[in-house]
Amino acid sequence: MKDSEGNTLAHWALKNKRLELVKYLAPKVDVKIKDNSGQTLDKIAKSMDLTEILEALPGTLEYRLKKIED
Repeated sequence: MKDSEGNTLAHWALKNKRLELVKYLAPKVDVKIKDNSGQTLDKIAKSMDLTEILEALPGTLEYRLKKIED
């Protein structure tokens, strides 16, 4: 489900810095879904310099590196 700007709940949570909600949703969402401006969750998190979120998003390099460290 998306809003009029193409945001999923995860997009909205990330853009509004509801980071605990993003972490909760991360394993359940497709991180490559784009909003209407073509932004994916991982691109938004990178632009906001949110390494902690990148580490929670399956499919990102940061997520894979975190799994190796753990």
